[in-house]
Amino acid sequence: MAGGFIMSAVLSALADSYLVLRRSAGYRLDEAEQLIRSFIGWLDEHRGGDGFSALDVIEWACLPNGRPLWHAKRLWAVRDWAVYARAHGANVPVIPKGCLPADRKRPTPYIFQQDEIDAVMDVFAQQARLGRDRRSRWKDTTYKMLTGLLACTGIRIGEAINLDRADVDTSTGWITITTGKTGRQRLVLLHPSALDELIGYLFDPARPVAVDPEPVFVAWHGQRVNYSVFQRGFHSAVMEAGLQPQGQAKPTIHSLRHTFAVQQLTDAYRTGVDPARRLTLLSTWLGHVSPACTYWYLSATPQLLSAAADLLENPVTS
Repeated sequence: MAGGFIMSAVLSALADSYLVLRRSAGYRLDEAEQLIRSFIGWLDEHRGGDGFSALDVIEWACLPNGRPLWHAKRLWAVRDWAVYARAHGANVPVIPKGCLPADRKRPTPYIFQQDEIDAVMDVFAQQARLGRDRRSRWKDTTYKMLTGLLACTGIRIGEAINLDRADVDTSTGWITITTGKTGRQRLVLLHPSALDELIGYLFDPARPVAVDPEPVFVAWHGQRVNYSVFQRGFHSAVMEAGLQPQGQAKPTIHSLRHTFAVQQLTDAYRTGVDPARRLTLLSTWLGHVSPACTYWYLSATPQLLSAAADLLENPVTS
């Protein structure tokens, strides 16, 4: 097995250099690293020789305890790395696309109407007024503010929860967002009315003493808001507000991000702004790697199709 151990060392070194290269481009790749190293470890235990085959990758990817989509994700992680390893002289195959096709169905998006967003926030506001103690009142005040920020900026829930006070420039309204998927930073500008609300929340006398670095959205115990707890609170407020699913589309936290994206492009169609240019700007605003990632938020949405049809029938002239 000496050859196998030597090959394992070579593959590990190639994994190291691959991850360094990709991360220098802004990708985090935490899950990809775990999968690649898991595959190399599996090779070390089950295979010898000076390389591996596509069948080896498929066998490892299809190990038990996973759905077809998870098997495909495991294969994709190793496939991308294998292309790099082969280019650097390793005895590894080009793994064809589609070896493990996965039926990856994205959920149908729910598009909030403005009065629905207002209704959810009103539930939190009422609960904050009628709360039985300071802890529960602060929780609902925080959830109302967090929901409002998600709705008016389109940022991810993880990005909002991870905001520190140092990330918010209260004099200008600029917020520095760190994208969890890539670690990149971008700036998002708050509307003056949204900034006033956020300043009021940050300097609320009822605000608990927080840990350092101080999070923007702080729970009563001084730590960051917990996503799972907020998710339950949001779902409860949606039910209390009387919102119902639209077919298979359900009003979720992530629906606020989708709604923001659709609103922005719909506005571009209706005001005569170049939709392609707006899509590029929107991709940067949302923290996507490319406009192609943004396109999913906008595809097959009735509001957009209607706005596009109106533009074709009644083009805006300058």
